[in-house]
Amino acid sequence: MLLLGSDCASGSKGGGMVAHALETMLELSSLDLSCNTLGAEGACHLSPTLGRLSALTALNISRNELGTEGAKALAAGLQQLGAITSLDISHNQMGDEGAVELSRALAGHSNLFSLNIRSNGMGEAGWLAVAEAVTALPGLAVVNEWDGYWPLGAGLACKLEARAMLKTHDVGAPLVAAVLGRSAEKLVHLELSANGLGDLGVTHLCRPLSALTRLTFLDLRSNRIADEGAKALAGALVRMCNITGLNLSHNPLARGDCFAPLLPALATMTALRELVLHDGLDGLCAQGMQERIAAAAPATARLVLSSTQG
Repeated sequence: MLLLGSDCASGSKGGGMVAHALETMLELSSLDLSCNTLGAEGACHLSPTLGRLSALTALNISRNELGTEGAKALAAGLQQLGAITSLDISHNQMGDEGAVELSRALAGHSNLFSLNIRSNGMGEAGWLAVAEAVTALPGLAVVNEWDGYWPLGAGLACKLEARAMLKTHDVGAPLVAAVLGRSAEKLVHLELSANGLGDLGVTHLCRPLSALTRLTFLDLRSNRIADEGAKALAGALVRMCNITGLNLSHNPLARGDCFAPLLPALATMTALRELVLHDGLDGLCAQGMQERIAAAAPATARLVLSSTQG
């Protein structure tokens, strides 16, 4: 393993220095270049040598100010790393173009187990490219590991946490949708709170959500879900017959009566035992709403309509 301390390799000179050092250790299995300032020029110097490290299994090049051009340059070297199992290229602001090139470079990397690509200033095109890449990699098990994890492989149990990890508003939804598609057979617990998905993002997720027939817990709090999102979500929930816990709190469901489309869906959710809606229903009569939900889902043992409710 080669660990290069932060700020030891900067720019073109730093990239050249690292490349020269690596020429003498082509059998290296782990390389950590995080927290340097290689930039685009440094990446251009490093990439050809990087591609010759045929035994490399772990690469951390996070926080190097690569930008779009640096990511493009690095992609050429990464394409040659057939043994790579772990790649951290987070916090490099590669943007959409860089993400597209990186995603192409990852094609065929069947050994890749862990990929960290968060905080790269990507929009919808970038996320879609990453989503397409990760769904084509059979060995990939962890994407953007942080305080939660995204298990993709069928053998890695069944909890998916993406709380506060996709604060790109609606553009992160395609990647989550791709991950859900890979996890459909095993997933039983799904937390997507505090992602600001909005109606568009939730609508994008509803098709893969409806395939999660084993899911027992769904947390969508704090996602700006209103009228259109509620309508789309209702269509997914009618297929999720094993849900026992549903959290929709901190969403503007009180605007007009956009919660109404969810009532027929609740009537089909016979396993539902806890429904949390507090702070999203301030504009509705709590007692009236409680009666409507009780009529639609009589089996619900616990209904939380207030943040002060025990």
